[in-house]
Amino acid sequence: MATRPINTDKVGANAAAQKPKTLRNAEKRNQIMAGSLQVFLKHGFHGASIDNIAATAGVSKPTIYSYFKDKEGLFAAIIRDIADRILIPTRETVPASVSVEEALERFTHVYASVMLDPKMLAMHRLAVGEAQRFPKVGELFYRAGPEAALRGIMEYLQIFIDRGDLDIQDLESAAHHFWGLTLNPMRTMMLFMCDYSPSREEVEESIHCGIQAFLAIYKRQ
Repeated sequence: MATRPINTDKVGANAAAQKPKTLRNAEKRNQIMAGSLQVFLKHGFHGASIDNIAATAGVSKPTIYSYFKDKEGLFAAIIRDIADRILIPTRETVPASVSVEEALERFTHVYASVMLDPKMLAMHRLAVGEAQRFPKVGELFYRAGPEAALRGIMEYLQIFIDRGDLDIQDLESAAHHFWGLTLNPMRTMMLFMCDYSPSREEVEESIHCGIQAFLAIYKRQ
């Protein structure tokens, strides 16, 4: 006989009640997003249903709707969460003692850990595959993901323009060049060749060579 999924809305209610409300809300939201990501990757945007998401996340449908308006809202939240992870290093203070080369290397390694993650690549494929039938899905992915990431790169590069390390006249173009020189070739291969998984040495070499090429163009002499 088939077993019903455990509804964690009810399990451990007494223990959960002891936690601050904001922490409980954050944990529940993350639980819903983790379940929805599994469903989206397995069934696509069109094939995913709130019923499936509720069952996978172990929550009730009313609980989902108390956090997210609809399926599009869930999808957008997942992409924004990924974008936030990409932008973490852009929010950190760069000490004056850290060279532009070292800072960009550190930033790009964090960037790579997200952009080359298999789930991130799968979400990219999903968004591209659904965009023709559901243009809103493609726009959500672009606005919350690549566009937000580009703005973050621009903000990060601005730090080194202000420090006098970089000579950049067109910041948006420079941000595109930075991305294209460091990770884009490898990521493109991974998007279309699903069995390809670069070694750590290959990633480091791509990042290092890309940054050196970028600095050859934009580093202030």
